[in-house]
Amino acid sequence: KIKELNIKNPKIVMLGISYKPNSDDIRRSNALKFYELIKKEEYNVKYYDYIVDNKMDTFDKDMNEYLDNADIVIISCGHNKYLSYKYNISWYTFSFSWW
Repeated sequence: KIKELNIKNPKIVMLGISYKPNSDDIRRSNALKFYELIKKEEYNVKYYDYIVDNKMDTFDKDMNEYLDNADIVIISCGHNKYLSYKYNISWYTFSFSWW
């Protein structure tokens, strides 16, 4: 699906890698498996999970830093703050519901 967008070397940001929303548990995380799969394809991908990384106090600053210059944003875990965040609609955004 990413290749179909015809973006040369897209910068991909995945939001959330935990097993389920609003949790810091990454055991059996499909989002983490997906991250590793994308990395294997040699895409420029990084993840941000404010709960797993215990960065709730710096959420707004961190979100801006991670989303700056992102071509594709993948909401890979439905943490409350990710679902209520006001996103710039110029990105390609994918949302997965495997939890």
